[in-house]
Amino acid sequence: MKEEKTKLKVAQWAITAIIVVAFAILMFFCLYKFDTVRGLLNKVALSIQPITIGLVIAYLLNPVMKFIEQMMIKLFYKKKEPSVKMKRTIRGISILCAILFLFAVIALLLFMLIPQLITSITNLINQIPGKTEEFILFFDEQFKKFNQFTDQNSEIGKGLDEVLRTITGYFVNWAENDLLGTVNRVAESVTSGIIGVLKFLLNFIIGIMVSVYLLASKEKMIGMCKKLVYASMKTERANEFVDTMRHVNSIFGGFINGKIIDSAIIGVLCFIGVTILRMPYPLVLSVIVGVTNIIPFFGPYIGAIPTTLLVLLYNPIQGIIFVVFVLALQQLDGNVIGPKILGDSTGLSSFWVIFSILFAGGMFGVLGMIVGVPAFATIYYLVKKAVEKRLQKKKMPVETECYQAVETVHAQTGELIYPVVEQKADKPQEAPEINQ
Repeated sequence: MKEEKTKLKVAQWAITAIIVVAFAILMFFCLYKFDTVRGLLNKVALSIQPITIGLVIAYLLNPVMKFIEQMMIKLFYKKKEPSVKMKRTIRGISILCAILFLFAVIALLLFMLIPQLITSITNLINQIPGKTEEFILFFDEQFKKFNQFTDQNSEIGKGLDEVLRTITGYFVNWAENDLLGTVNRVAESVTSGIIGVLKFLLNFIIGIMVSVYLLASKEKMIGMCKKLVYASMKTERANEFVDTMRHVNSIFGGFINGKIIDSAIIGVLCFIGVTILRMPYPLVLSVIVGVTNIIPFFGPYIGAIPTTLLVLLYNPIQGIIFVVFVLALQQLDGNVIGPKILGDSTGLSSFWVIFSILFAGGMFGVLGMIVGVPAFATIYYLVKKAVEKRLQKKKMPVETECYQAVETVHAQTGELIYPVVEQKADKPQEAPEINQ
């Protein structure tokens, strides 16, 4: 019997060692061939983009569908439980209403935004000749002053003339040799961008179809996942895993849905504010500020840059007023609206929020900046839970504050030992309190 247990332990250690070595080799290959792995992952991501879009749409529309479903059941079935057939019918109607709600939001944004964009672009095009003429007159005056200065200082004039000739020659050479290639590259980028947008629209339509199937059979999908978990894990670990996934869902759902509501409120407040202040292009400014606000921390500043430039081109004084307004609006969001809606949904400190945005944004772009915070919050929660579980097994405190001034830990008892604090002669020395 002991020999069998020993063999079993040896086999377990051997399997663990093989897994660790295989994982180390895989990580080395990923780091050594990072570009190849990244290209492969991009291809995989593009191939499953419709499925990914469908999952995202289903996840975002699930609260809307549940709300409509519950309202219909309360309205038509106050005292009795609906039959299975009626539940399916109600689910179908709820999904249809949720999809129509999505299309209504998109259509409303496009209906409000496109005319404003056309008007804004038209106004900018109309203003370009006047602005160009102003710049030409300004530079003409400056050149006249410059010529007068060089006439009075012949030596300086000769030196500056040579510099200007060199710069002019450089730009002529660039225009003759490099400009055409730059134009061709820009044209290729525009063409590929248009093709990319058309592909995304096709994938978006397929994603909506996928989301319908996911919403219709979400209970079955969840049941299959739980079945797989309980079949492949011990019951205690499976229960813990399912509970962890519920918490992960609450982190992602609470943050994403809360951020969307928060950004919508900021967009509406921005529209009201710029309308009262009589700013140009109020709807365009509000949509840009609201949409970029979805990105945590850096989003307000990302949205403020193009909108401020847009207002500055129209009127510099109004541009300064707009900057002050946006800063005040973001202070209101950061200190009042955001905390009220989001609360402490992530459990991350400001440092980890900035770290997660920078890291995920650098790896995955704008999408990473949006999803980086809840994703890192999930990892943070899992690590924290594992650490606390290990500490509880050692009968040690789990509060971080208890370890801030620790000098060492007793090897046998696990007692935290703090440095001795020197006391004044007239005060008796007190033993430090230890939280177990």
